[in-house]
Amino acid sequence: MSPPASPQLRIPALILAMALLVVGSLAMATLAPPPPAAARITNPPNGPAASVVDCIRSGPSINPALPSHFSPRFAMACMAGAWSRQSYEFDNQTGDGDASRYFPTIVEFGASANGLTGQRTLASAGSGGTVAGSVSTGSIFGLAYSSGSNPNIPAALPLDMRRDHLFTAAYAKRITRFGIGGPGAIYLIDRVNQRARLYAQVAAVVPGPGTGQQVSAGWPSGFANIPGDGSAGQFINSGAPGVGDLDATPQMGGLHAMEHDEAIRGRIGTVGLGGLALSSDERFLAVVNLHRKTVVWFDTWSAASNPTANVFTPDPAVAGCLGGTDNFRPFALTYHPDDEGNDFAYLGYVCSAETPPLNRENLYAGVLRWQTGVGTASRVLHFRLDAFDGQRDVGRWKSTDGWRTQWMPWQDRLRHPGVSANYHQPMLTSIAFAEDGSML
Repeated sequence: MSPPASPQLRIPALILAMALLVVGSLAMATLAPPPPAAARITNPPNGPAASVVDCIRSGPSINPALPSHFSPRFAMACMAGAWSRQSYEFDNQTGDGDASRYFPTIVEFGASANGLTGQRTLASAGSGGTVAGSVSTGSIFGLAYSSGSNPNIPAALPLDMRRDHLFTAAYAKRITRFGIGGPGAIYLIDRVNQRARLYAQVAAVVPGPGTGQQVSAGWPSGFANIPGDGSAGQFINSGAPGVGDLDATPQMGGLHAMEHDEAIRGRIGTVGLGGLALSSDERFLAVVNLHRKTVVWFDTWSAASNPTANVFTPDPAVAGCLGGTDNFRPFALTYHPDDEGNDFAYLGYVCSAETPPLNRENLYAGVLRWQTGVGTASRVLHFRLDAFDGQRDVGRWKSTDGWRTQWMPWQDRLRHPGVSANYHQPMLTSIAFAEDGSML
């Protein structure tokens, strides 16, 4: 989690490894600078996905002279199932797939470093699942790490912000529930005492009532608690079977329903929060509002909790999605400095081809970039996703009615009548940089 110091990063070439969320495949392309450039597949012809080797090594394995504390530790988010319960606030799980409050939503693991060993649970689905006073995080995805070691951090901030900690963002996934902060929540997790607390909320992340709405009981005090965007008089799960007046609780978030959770099925990737990132100096925290297609950022040095939200709206036309800007679907987010130390934000997106005529040739992925606090976004990567058909084994058919493994345009429909399964629809969910400056 805390990498060793490294020399100034350079970018001799860009390597893009897309985390395509729906089926979890890894596709890799090599691009020659300067961007933008066209993607090309570097996998063996018969390989289903690219292999990544020698990317995670302990200090001594890199150089025998390096101490063991150069060995990295990692954190990963896990999602807890929820079938017939409205939250995770139960001590026991059920046979139907309802997780308990103790289900680990953030797990830390890796080599021993800084006195930490083995696997540890840092946060849980329900409240008090790790330690007393820890809040429920529910379903989460985005993670951002802060060492808390910047010497300019204000001394007035609480201790959990002045030492190792994580931020994590709520995520809308079918057959799960949100935590205490609802679908727009960002949580802070203290690695030392394994305690999570609600840090911030992003408003207007789901369709529904906006300012002045009547949300259900159970929302946290001191926060705005406005998940709706003001576009409708009720949430999309209002009236869903088994929901009743639970539609606007933080855990149901105006999206979830009981059991099959059909209310949210066609909304994945278009509501809630996406990628989460910290600026290179660990001061500014940014997250993608998937519903508004904006980047919301906070100055973490300005407040211990509930900081003021600032909004950056990248021009979707810059992505150049065929079929119009409705097909622009951002998600991945990270920061990375250039050789002069200027910090840049990188926003990954797909062109979803969701507008008629649902043409696969309109499926693209790419990355926008802008200097933090300066100027507007520009496109640095853009390439067709059907170029990866060879890696997705399109020759294998499950039946003769169109069950294919290739990427398909986003659409709210079942791929086979009577079966609760969808076409494979791509999302670019992660961007990172290697020590040599290559983009992953």
